[in-house]
Amino acid sequence: MPYAATVDHPGGTARFDVTRDALEMVASLGGHLHAYVGGEGCRAQSLAFTTREPRRALECRVDVPETADDVDWEGTDWTEERLAALAERIPLRDCRITVSAELAPLVDGGELDFGDYLRMERFVWARLAGEATREGRRCTCLRSVGVPRGKRATCLDDARQGLT
Repeated sequence: MPYAATVDHPGGTARFDVTRDALEMVASLGGHLHAYVGGEGCRAQSLAFTTREPRRALECRVDVPETADDVDWEGTDWTEERLAALAERIPLRDCRITVSAELAPLVDGGELDFGDYLRMERFVWARLAGEATREGRRCTCLRSVGVPRGKRATCLDDARQGLT
């Protein structure tokens, strides 16, 4: 079940979904993800992600319930290590997603996901508005970190070792 997210931008408000997989990965990467339109173009869409926050990022509000329903309290054998890992974990409701002002109107109706796309684990915009994609193709943000440089750009899972 995806979580509803909104972002206010100069042209209005954009609404999009964030999957649980994406939000869990944001938590494991430190609790912040920034999505933006890159300068040199990564593949067809020129969209990218980073864990650094620029100065004028637009804050997204992600509607995550404040209950502890993401922990299986009864079905887990609670060892000292698991309790320590749980204590260090960033709660999903504390994760932050920001977008650039240029990208904000394009994410309306979209869905941010994390999964295995093109044999590599990465963040993707599984859905974006028609104007955000070229020739009606599904937009996948293939470059996850660093400066967009086409196929030479670094990705979160370039070593193909898996992140989850």
